[in-house]
Amino acid sequence: MSDGLITSAELLDFLGADEDAQSEIEEELQSALEQLERATGVDWAKRKDVHTANQAIKDMVYLSFYAVRDGSQNTEFVERHLTSIIKQLQYATEENNDAETQVEPAETDPPG
Repeated sequence: MSDGLITSAELLDFLGADEDAQSEIEEELQSALEQLERATGVDWAKRKDVHTANQAIKDMVYLSFYAVRDGSQNTEFVERHLTSIIKQLQYATEENNDAETQVEPAETDPPG
């Protein structure tokens, strides 16, 4: 896998899908990125620390590609996993934002 966001080719391999599904996978990838940005407030395409985001994207695309079209799939585990990952990403984003907004105390000259 590349260092950045997962690609549609990597998703095709992950899903075991044929090349004819490439355009559908690209659409699902874009949709997953938009959903993830709405859920976390982060544009993951501009981030380098995307490992956990890639896990969420894989879950979202899996659910869209397989589970939604085939009602016999048991999606409970994947849905719980996805929810957990999004919560992790939201928490990490909040922690990062809190760290960036904390103001360092101003240095003062010692009396004298």
